[in-house]
Amino acid sequence: MSHGLDSTQRGLRRAAPAAAEQRLARYLVGLIAATSRGSDGGLVTSALWQVLVNALSRPGVVLAEPGPRRITAEGLEVGAALGLRTLLVGVLAIGFVASTSPVRLMTSL
Repeated sequence: MSHGLDSTQRGLRRAAPAAAEQRLARYLVGLIAATSRGSDGGLVTSALWQVLVNALSRPGVVLAEPGPRRITAEGLEVGAALGLRTLLVGVLAIGFVASTSPVRLMTSL
C-alpha cells in the first residue's frame, strides 16, 4: 500500500524524524554546555558531586583506595545513574522554561 506517496516522498518521511532527533540532541547538548558555564558550573557540577559522593560512600566491591576512602563499583554505578538523571531533568526543565511563554505557563496551571 503506497498511501499515494512515491518512493522519494516516502524516503523524506522516514528522514524527517531522524533530522528532528538530531536537532533535539544538538539542542540538549547546547543546553548542557550553556548551564555548565555558570559561576558554579551548574548542572554538570551537581552531577559530578553526585558521582563522587556515591562512589566514596556506598558499600560494595572496592575499585580503589585513595587514602582512607574507598571507591566502590556500586557507588560509581548509583552515582552515575543519579548524575545522569540530574542532567536530564535539569536540561529538560531548562528547555521547557526556555520554550514556554511565562503567561501561557501560569494560565495552564
